Amino acid sequence: GPGIVLGPGNAGHDGYQRLLDELMPALRDLWEGPPPRLSVDGPMLPLLREALAIRRLGRSAMRELLRIVALSVEDWLVEHFPDPRVRAGLAGGALLGTWMGPRSPTGATALLLREAMAGDAVVGGPAGLVRVLAEAAESSGVTIRTGARVRRIRVVRGAVTGVVLDGGDALDASLVVSAVGPRHTLLDLVDPRQVPADLVDAVRTVRTRGIVARIDLALDGPLRLAHHEGERIERFRVGAHPDDLERAFDDARHRRLPRAPVLDVRVPTVAHPELAPHGGEVVSILATGCAHDLAGGWTPEARAALHDVVLTTLETVAPGLRDRVVGAAVSTPADLEAEFGLEGGHLFHGELALDQFHALRPSRRLSGHATGIRGLFLGSSGCHPAGITAAAGLHAAEVALAEAGA
Repeated sequence: GPGIVLGPGNAGHDGYQRLLDELMPALRDLWEGPPPRLSVDGPMLPLLREALAIRRLGRSAMRELLRIVALSVEDWLVEHFPDPRVRAGLAGGALLGTWMGPRSPTGATALLLREAMAGDAVVGGPAGLVRVLAEAAESSGVTIRTGARVRRIRVVRGAVTGVVLDGGDALDASLVVSAVGPRHTLLDLVDPRQVPADLVDAVRTVRTRGIVARIDLALDGPLRLAHHEGERIERFRVGAHPDDLERAFDDARHRRLPRAPVLDVRVPTVAHPELAPHGGEVVSILATGCAHDLAGGWTPEARAALHDVVLTTLETVAPGLRDRVVGAAVSTPADLEAEFGLEGGHLFHGELALDQFHALRPSRRLSGHATGIRGLFLGSSGCHPAGITAAAGLHAAEVALAEAGA
């Protein structure tokens, strides 16, 4: 529809924003800072500092925070926003990367964390961010090798000695930061004989149930949205009611094709028109509600059905879209795992949940980016903090350099 406007003067928005203003300083410090390492002989000071930051919120705000974290995202938002479109919009972004619907307990925690991550959007989206990071790394002397998949991480007597690539090339290194998922790193790339038994048990229990597929479309011209004629909108979501999110989650949970997936849509050609020649448009869609382990598997027929239902859903806000598609690519969660190494097809290499959060991400045994193998560190979004932020890699590099005495 034509949409709604929120801002000062709206009672629900004002109360919600006041609470966020109280909570965000402590939550942002928790989210953005490196996680403490949890161990029997580990330092307690980092934990005490974080506990003190929460305590400094004040009695009222701290009690409200403790109340909120147990709530579903719908139960919390309905206290502030009577319009279901607002609740669906806020919940949709928060639940991306979780194994939850809007009525699942503790879902409000995911929304708090999303608010802590909020900031200015990167122009050009993730692709733009990758280009800038690559340019910065290369300007500092970093060599980036593409098409060089790591086949094995070499470990000798409990210490990393380098990696072996698919083509057989060996690279010697006393420090390795793995930006693939914790499970793949320790269960597939390292010789099982070099991994402590308790570490194997810890990483096997990390949950990585991906329920998001990616669909890329090429259009013969600019994307046209109903009620927004002539506007160039780079990102929007399709899913106007919390019930839409709940139904999409139910479909994934029961391993069936989504009847109406919730869509997170990005149009990168708004910022980078050169991505589509001759005035065309590129549309990238994340569709929630697609089980990695779909009943019957992701057969060609299932892929075609997913493509069709995504177009049908998108046409509710972009009438006539189907006739303007000149190319399409469907990547199911199983494809995302095979092509990009996303464990379980999960965008963040692991579900975002209270027991897989902060120092417990990916697990208590693997807190603080350490692996128990000297010189090997975890730096993907399967570690703290979750999400596509590059912060996990930064924290892992800092820990690795500190241990190396650099």
